[in-house]
Amino acid sequence: MAYTTVDVAANSPLRVSYGSPTNPSFLFARYGFMDDSCPATFCKIMDIPKTPDNVDVGLDPIKMLFYHDTGDISEEVLDVVLYAKVLGNVKYHPDAPTFKNQFYQAHMSGDLATKQAIHEQFRYETLGEVKKHVDSFLKNLDDLEGKSDGKSFDEHPRLPLILAHNEFVRQTFQNVKTNLDAFLGDSEQSGSDQWGQDNSQWVQDEGQWGQDDGQWGQEEGQWGQDSGQWGQEEQWA
Repeated sequence: MAYTTVDVAANSPLRVSYGSPTNPSFLFARYGFMDDSCPATFCKIMDIPKTPDNVDVGLDPIKMLFYHDTGDISEEVLDVVLYAKVLGNVKYHPDAPTFKNQFYQAHMSGDLATKQAIHEQFRYETLGEVKKHVDSFLKNLDDLEGKSDGKSFDEHPRLPLILAHNEFVRQTFQNVKTNLDAFLGDSEQSGSDQWGQDNSQWVQDEGQWGQDDGQWGQEEGQWGQDSGQWGQEEQWA
């Protein structure tokens, strides 16, 4: 017998959610299947502390996404990386101490013009931080995949699924890397920002994937839950 927390019309279908539609890693780790229809995956940036202001700006694995087919980067990734990594470490500009607070206030008040102006001023630094993460993660994937060399699928029946999951993530990150390399390379050659009109090339509308139940730390959003951790013995043993 099942009970609902809201009224449901007669003959309406009842469905169970197994997790975030943009986190195939969780579904793979918890339930043992790979959903390669996911349009995006969590960007795997996990070195930013879960402080109240970082969460306000967008620190949430359900919102911080890389898109599989296009290599697009969600707005939340750019906001959080700019706020927590770039603006938190800028020392060479005399007005730097105020940028972080200005960005936070603009974000919380919906002042898109100020947000955009700060993004444009630090676009190269923000994308540089994202690229460092992408390059590092792709190298880690290569190292992990090397551990599967010579392994017998008969002895390790989960290995094909693990490799399929890793390949999905690799394709996503590689598409992001292709975009970043093109943008950062063009910027180095021209000395100008060629980001593109109104950010539509790189970002998705804020809130598109912003489910309210996706707070950082929720079971559905944590990278490496249960048997899905990279280093768990059953994956590569």
